[in-house]
Amino acid sequence: MEDAHNDFPAWQISKLVAAWENVELPRSSGKITATNIWYRLRSRPLKTLNMPENPLAQLGLSITVTIPNTIRATLASLVKPIIDGVISAFHAYRGSQVEWIGQRLGTELGQTPHEIADLLQQPDQAILGGRQVVYPFRNSYKWDPADDLCLAAELFLQPHAGKDWLLSGKLYEIQYRDPTFR
Repeated sequence: MEDAHNDFPAWQISKLVAAWENVELPRSSGKITATNIWYRLRSRPLKTLNMPENPLAQLGLSITVTIPNTIRATLASLVKPIIDGVISAFHAYRGSQVEWIGQRLGTELGQTPHEIADLLQQPDQAILGGRQVVYPFRNSYKWDPADDLCLAAELFLQPHAGKDWLLSGKLYEIQYRDPTFR
């Protein structure tokens, strides 16, 4: 996947940390959710290019959603679930309610609670470290990724002749670009 940008204007890319290409997104319910984004990214190996010694303090995302050219989609309805789902996929769950969460997510995703609990806790892709990334909320659950660390993001919609929705992207470690140095 080619870079679609020339860096972020106020941020300098320190290094490319992870990348993924053409992850199929289910559209059976007609809605993209953080849960199905998290599951699709977490249940397949991602290219972790530079596993940091410590969790990242600042990150940038470049994401392309490839959609069938027969579909009309708006960025406004996609930004929050995609960014929350992507960032959640780079955490390992830390908390005491993993069985309850595994049950709820497993039911929604059609997977076993044990499989979901394992995916939640796997440290191999936890570039952003451990966190109670999802927790019970009212009669359901709520995602709580460290999206406050995402200081630069770009999201592109790209039409194609196929029928599937595909998600490709890159996660970068970034740092502030001092405008006085060029």
